[in-house]
Amino acid sequence: MTKLIPKLIPKLELSPKSIIIGVVLAILLCGANMYLGLKIGTTISASIPASIISLGILRMFRKYSILENNISQTIASAGEGLAGVIIFVFPALLILGVWKDFHYYELLFLGLCGGFIGIAYSVLLRRVLLRDPNLPFPEGNAIGQVLLATNNTQDKTGFKTIVSGIGIAALINLCQNGLKVLGDSYYKFFKVNNSVVGMGTSFSPAVIGSGFLIGGNTIIAFIGLLIGWLVLLPYFATKYGLKDASDLVGSAFFTWKNYVRPVGIGGAPDMARI
Repeated sequence: MTKLIPKLIPKLELSPKSIIIGVVLAILLCGANMYLGLKIGTTISASIPASIISLGILRMFRKYSILENNISQTIASAGEGLAGVIIFVFPALLILGVWKDFHYYELLFLGLCGGFIGIAYSVLLRRVLLRDPNLPFPEGNAIGQVLLATNNTQDKTGFKTIVSGIGIAALINLCQNGLKVLGDSYYKFFKVNNSVVGMGTSFSPAVIGSGFLIGGNTIIAFIGLLIGWLVLLPYFATKYGLKDASDLVGSAFFTWKNYVRPVGIGGAPDMARI
């Protein structure tokens, strides 16, 4: 790693600014991943955007090094893991009836415990994993290329792209959820005998952006979408009846929330009504 550092740049690593940048990015990316995880059921990598953002911030200082950037993105990547601890475990306990509600301090304590356990396992397994030549680490290679961009002080394309993307997404989201002048989704439902069937799509910048980052892996989510809305929705609507036959949209979302969604997390339909 030291061979990659320009000789004119001091070999800084665990500096105060690298730690502060990493902690701030960890908080922001943890919140973003929690939002995406609860909304679409998956998270995105925090390491690559964190490395680009931290690189852009570090360039504002007169002295910085590639090692500082590495420290910042490593700290920030912990936010993604912490988000996974919270959004993939605790909501399932609520839906399955093990918990009745959420308690902030209890969630905070369990989340911190999960985070420290993850760090402990990472410390023990890091050397073993990195020495295995059969492990490809594609994300690690991508981050390495981003860190190498530190050598080129003129190339700020990645940072500008992320900042402009954040601004555009924030403006669209403000128009959708704040000013209510743009729609964030479109749904169409049809009544078939005693049942309901339909489909919809989202125009949320967060959903579109995460779909772009995930890429071809979204085929799994698409198959789940077809099964949920075209198979399970009409089945449960027929079995349990429509909540309000005059309100197809309300009945469809009621059936999805109480019967279809618990199937995706392994819970029985009747256990969702808590």
